[in-house]
Amino acid sequence: MTENGITDFLRKQNVFAVIGVSSNPAKYGHQIYKDLKEAGYVVYPVNPNIDSVSGDRCYHLLSELPEKPDVVDIVVPAEVTEKLSPVVVFPLATPVYPFEGESHDLMVKVL
Repeated sequence: MTENGITDFLRKQNVFAVIGVSSNPAKYGHQIYKDLKEAGYVVYPVNPNIDSVSGDRCYHLLSELPEKPDVVDIVVPAEVTEKLSPVVVFPLATPVYPFEGESHDLMVKVL
């Protein structure tokens, strides 16, 4: 990522979605969500297997979000991210930042 790309990514007005968020504080998906929220970003958690994260509503599908995210963080295994990228990136025209983590079943349900 270029310096301009990093600057764009970190703009405070960006809205984030974290696919694969976890309610378990030890998991990377939870840490990413928490860190973005604490930094002052609008962040939407997405996971079809849970209803809330840290007291916030967890959305089961990207299509349920109340607004289009500017950035989608994907916290699932790499092989799932490869399958998901065309489905998420093209319809949303949104940068996707994959992180390795949650299970394949999660991504199948989110789509």
